[in-house]
Amino acid sequence: TFDDGLREQHELAWPILRQMGIPAIFFINTDPIVHARVAPVHKTHLLRASVAPERLAKAFEDAGRRLGMNCGPVDDARARNAYQYDTLEAARVKYWLNFALQREDRDRLLQQCFDELYPAGESETARSLYMTREQVRELASHGCVGTHAHEHLPLGQLSRREIEYQLHESLRFLAEWT
Repeated sequence: TFDDGLREQHELAWPILRQMGIPAIFFINTDPIVHARVAPVHKTHLLRASVAPERLAKAFEDAGRRLGMNCGPVDDARARNAYQYDTLEAARVKYWLNFALQREDRDRLLQQCFDELYPAGESETARSLYMTREQVRELASHGCVGTHAHEHLPLGQLSRREIEYQLHESLRFLAEWT
């Protein structure tokens, strides 16, 4: 199984899977494809992959201040407990993003930092990161597509109405494309 509808899954994994006759299913998030925007979870991954934890923590604190957020220090013991295999600085950043901030604040903060620190623009990054509609259509023609919801949000933290919306939108777009 492959989550999120990343372009590399289609371009790298799919040819090998087909050649070897290995069944697979690709669970697609549709919002990044529809709106050419990077999902917050992937903004986090891209920022963490390209910016040192110390610099990223400083960027978050600075951006948080500019956005009027309380971006004080994270409790090191809680961060270390939640992310015991990470460095302390990386654990702080992850704890802050995943537990200390409300979703809306986290998304605003990520957007601010992504715009400042990530060299490519968001639309271009999304187009290079996620599958195209044609790639989704090809996978669907082989019975290999499922939904991973519309926006890649943690469904367990959403209301029933929000969950239904996320699933409906994703299924609507997948049906339209395929």
